[in-house]
Amino acid sequence: MHACSHEPNCCRRTVGMDVVESYMKLVGQVAGDGWSAFMAQSTLVKVGACLGALGIYRYLTAPAVYYDFNKVCGKFNDKNLEVDPYFFNPDDFDWVPKVEAQWQVIYQELNDYVEQNEELTPYFGGNLMSRKQCWRVLGLKFWGLNHIENQKHFPKTMAILEENVPGLSLVAFSQIEPNSAITPHTGDTNANIRCHMGLKIPGSLPGTGFKVGTESRSWENGKILMFCDAHWHTAFNGTDETRIILQFDLMRPKFQKYGTRISARILASICTQKIMLHVLPFIRGNKFLLRTVYYALIPFLYIPIWTNIGNQWLFNFFLDKK
Repeated sequence: MHACSHEPNCCRRTVGMDVVESYMKLVGQVAGDGWSAFMAQSTLVKVGACLGALGIYRYLTAPAVYYDFNKVCGKFNDKNLEVDPYFFNPDDFDWVPKVEAQWQVIYQELNDYVEQNEELTPYFGGNLMSRKQCWRVLGLKFWGLNHIENQKHFPKTMAILEENVPGLSLVAFSQIEPNSAITPHTGDTNANIRCHMGLKIPGSLPGTGFKVGTESRSWENGKILMFCDAHWHTAFNGTDETRIILQFDLMRPKFQKYGTRISARILASICTQKIMLHVLPFIRGNKFLLRTVYYALIPFLYIPIWTNIGNQWLFNFFLDKK
């Protein structure tokens, strides 16, 4: 995004140039032979050229987004807090009170689910936990992918969020075990606002809370914290009880019409990392091969976002389930 203080156009230059160059011959033909040469082409060629030009224009003029994976858009500048603040003010979003007012409905659905099912699933990023399996999650939506089976258990939760939160891209319940922590890490992009709503909060700062950059906040039952996921952040529970929140993401207003594109790129980055770890370990450290796999995957990941085809398999793939 042009307002962001990282290198805003570096990935566009590298990724977009090969696409732009594919049209240079056609442009040269029109310039050299005149408009009649273009009009002499078949209708399919003319339509394809116009759609391609429109696509390139939309791609190159869209606000640039920072993606953490392989630093494909440059280094994130975590000092420009006017553009990417640690925390956003919930008072700036008129939907927040509507969701907060129904937090007990959401918590009751979770309690009903836990009584009838197994515990939440350990998060797949084991290196982010202070001790083994201390961070557990239950995903309902993940970067545009709907977990249809899980959502069946939470119709009220999904209705509350979908009816009120614009640009909703992720929904999950997140649990931290007693006397444990999620270690400092950064998220996938600065295009989203990540929200935490307290459901079972056993304590407050300094022993239990959430830190983004240099700022720390306490969770509260029924209250929403909103932050920029691209900054370093950590969560810690210093009590003898479990901490549970509802976590959900929305696209920042300027990026909402590009939400599917952004989600597909994030999913592609996660898939690429999984492929690197489990299928093609030789691509580790090779930026060319990593980016080749990454960019090849992006168009295919529009399909599950749009159609829900393959969503369950992808969820299991991300969670390392068989």
